[in-house]
Amino acid sequence: HNLKGFIDLCRNELTIFGADLDWNAGIWDVTPWVFISGRKGRVALTWSNHDTSKQKMGALLSPPFLNFVKSYMRYQHGMKPTKIVGFRLSALRALERALLELHGESKVEKADAEAFNRSAQLIRDKFKASTSYRIGSQLGMISHFLLENKLVAHAFIWKNPLKRSRDKNRMGKKADKDRLNKLPSEAGLDALPHVYNLAIDAPD
Repeated sequence: HNLKGFIDLCRNELTIFGADLDWNAGIWDVTPWVFISGRKGRVALTWSNHDTSKQKMGALLSPPFLNFVKSYMRYQHGMKPTKIVGFRLSALRALERALLELHGESKVEKADAEAFNRSAQLIRDKFKASTSYRIGSQLGMISHFLLENKLVAHAFIWKNPLKRSRDKNRMGKKADKDRLNKLPSEAGLDALPHVYNLAIDAPD
């Protein structure tokens, strides 16, 4: 009942992605609602599944999961918009695949900790570590959303097991040392103005 009410709300009452949105379209053009600095071209949501996500035309997410995915993407972009809509959609694709593997059908109300663990594994196997962590974070938001809105048959607690990759923003003495080691040497820096002064022609 809760799930049906949520889908009805998102399909018939929300105006995110346009009041005249074609709900049944295989692709949603969301360019006016998703601004990505420096990006040219259109931004689209394609309802392909985990295995066909990189294909121009491939198998779509299966019903009844597809209606939940469309509802979630529309609702969350109104409540918690993101520039990287692909990460959110990738998390949903992985969950659908896990549900099919574990339960033989893509009913989101059957989602449980096991399904989310399998989803995280699928994400880890398909994407590099830094991307996996961010998609896994979206997966955690989905699990919280399902529980908070009572859209699953049985309550569960799940935490994203995908770890953040080590990056340039980490803190500490070792991190500072690693950053210093990546800088040019003092001799190299001193050589730059010397070389510049030796140049005669523009190509030099």
